[in-house]
Amino acid sequence: FEPETVQTWTDLFALNTIAPFFIVRAFQSLLKGAHSCPQGTSSVINVSSVGAQMNTPTPLTSVAYLMTKSALDKLTLVLGTSFAQRGIPIRVNVLAPGLFASQLVSPEVLEAIKTKPLPGMVAPIPAKRQGT
Repeated sequence: FEPETVQTWTDLFALNTIAPFFIVRAFQSLLKGAHSCPQGTSSVINVSSVGAQMNTPTPLTSVAYLMTKSALDKLTLVLGTSFAQRGIPIRVNVLAPGLFASQLVSPEVLEAIKTKPLPGMVAPIPAKRQGT
């Protein structure tokens, strides 16, 4: 494993898992009340990562990052199930984007993974293109 600090793990869990939980909790009453308004619906959309489904870290991800995004995916399922079981009409979904050009991901990497997956990915990008 790459060297990771307790502080890195703490920071990533605070940002990627703990914060989304407390944000939903803080806005729960507003989310519940939206269905009483005309055309009112409520949605929670968490932003995860395709990395949450990977079992091996890549040069672009850390174990801590993958763990926090996996935990966010589970939190999304738990929140959606909890609201549904209590008859609360709040949709809870997760977006799981893949790689995008950034400071961490060069255009060359995006081009290469079109045909050859990074370690830990089970298949190349099905659409044969990077995210936009």
